[in-house]
Amino acid sequence: MTTPAHQAVSAAVAEAGTVLLKNAGRTLPLTSSGGGTVAVIGPAASAAPTDAGGGSAYVTAPFSVTPLQGLRTAAGPGTTVSYAQGLPADTSLAPVPATALSPASAGTGRAGTYAGTLTAPQTGTYVLALKSIGQRSTLFLDGAEILANPGTPPATTYSVGVSLRAGQRYALRLSGGSSARLTWATPSDLAPGIARAVAAAKAASTAVVVVSDDTESEAADRASLNLPSAQNELISAVAAANPRTVVVIDAGAPVVMPWLSQVASVVDAWYPGESNGTALAAVLFGRVDPGGHLPVTFPVGLSQVPESSPAQFPGVNGQVLYSEGIDVGYRYYDADEKTPLFPFGYGLSYTSFAYRGLRVTPQRVQNDSSNPGPTSCGCNGQSARQVTVSATVTNTGPVAGSDVVQLYLGDPAAAGEPPRQLKGFQKVTLQPGQSTTVRFTLTGHDLSYWDDAANGWVLPDGRYQVYVGDSSALAGLPLRGGFTVTRTLGALPGAFAAPSPSPAGWH
Repeated sequence: MTTPAHQAVSAAVAEAGTVLLKNAGRTLPLTSSGGGTVAVIGPAASAAPTDAGGGSAYVTAPFSVTPLQGLRTAAGPGTTVSYAQGLPADTSLAPVPATALSPASAGTGRAGTYAGTLTAPQTGTYVLALKSIGQRSTLFLDGAEILANPGTPPATTYSVGVSLRAGQRYALRLSGGSSARLTWATPSDLAPGIARAVAAAKAASTAVVVVSDDTESEAADRASLNLPSAQNELISAVAAANPRTVVVIDAGAPVVMPWLSQVASVVDAWYPGESNGTALAAVLFGRVDPGGHLPVTFPVGLSQVPESSPAQFPGVNGQVLYSEGIDVGYRYYDADEKTPLFPFGYGLSYTSFAYRGLRVTPQRVQNDSSNPGPTSCGCNGQSARQVTVSATVTNTGPVAGSDVVQLYLGDPAAAGEPPRQLKGFQKVTLQPGQSTTVRFTLTGHDLSYWDDAANGWVLPDGRYQVYVGDSSALAGLPLRGGFTVTRTLGALPGAFAAPSPSPAGWH
């Protein structure tokens, strides 16, 4: 049974997880009363939230609030919320006609495969959609995999936007079960809906485009980082019509944003669940601060990620090569000095925060070891002397808000570790002008790394760098300091824990 208390928790979790990625010109928060017209655009704005990911079981929510419903309910006097779908639903697309295919076919047939050519009747953006129920199916265009449909509920139709030229023939291959069906929307099919969305945006003070990827699944990898359907094209068209365009993303992973420079604001709501619209309205109208921070890095494009070769993703001959070693996630971007679209840990607020007063104590730590090289460390933090890092955070803006204070540690160069690694984080919520002191504790285990040759954890001597801020990027780490670990012979009071035969108690 879902009680009001359950619903309140659902909304609070969705609010707290919402990440504000861009907010040029203080477009957000919107004015709930007397704010003119807010044009809500996109099929995802009026769709029920995604509540499953293709697993063996899922729970159907007893209720759901769409983004459109949430914004209309929250709009006060003098604020009108209009709606334009903008794009056809993937499930409503028509089969690819026989005139565009050679040989003529709309599915895989009994053999489970189709191979032929697709001839585009017009130049422009098409939406190709692949429907499959109970069986995995894959679509290739000119040899490149563009859709992978696992055939698992709740989503049975997967789509992709592709740019085609009139009269050109494209090699098409569809593999899968006999249930696989290929449908599409031509540029002419898409044009009326996009035109209505543009007209709604022109007539509004602010346009809110809600986009989604409701097909992410544990049963298949995504073929790209693009949004499904022609949602990128829809965003660009709306942004060209209204400079105050806000993009809201409902997806469970990073997406590329070719339109980022064209829009005023970007909000990543992830998969906000049954209270989607309620939480979104609270954030967009400023009743709560979007205090979430990214748990993953958003790359500029697929070519920027460490797994960008075919051998690494999607794999060759059924095998995937994991070759990034210890440089996983944000560590890879830091080590290779790559600037992603948005770094790990990033998130904006409706207010601003200042960091000051970094303290690292002690400045010198003695590492007990009788070995001449890096020491094996059974450090569990209980008997070890600890390094304390503290800093003061102040809300310097006009409204209450939240920030996530993050501590990163850089090992001595001899360790061969990534430049910085996250060792702790704390979320703070502050009123305007309010300050708080955040403290972190580093144990011997935090300073250690795994050494295959030693078959154990190693705590190296040398200078450790400390970084404190609110994202993994150096620009987001304003406070920097450090401490030194030196080797001693024999046990000393307060020294890091002596070698231990097992890592019991490590975290």
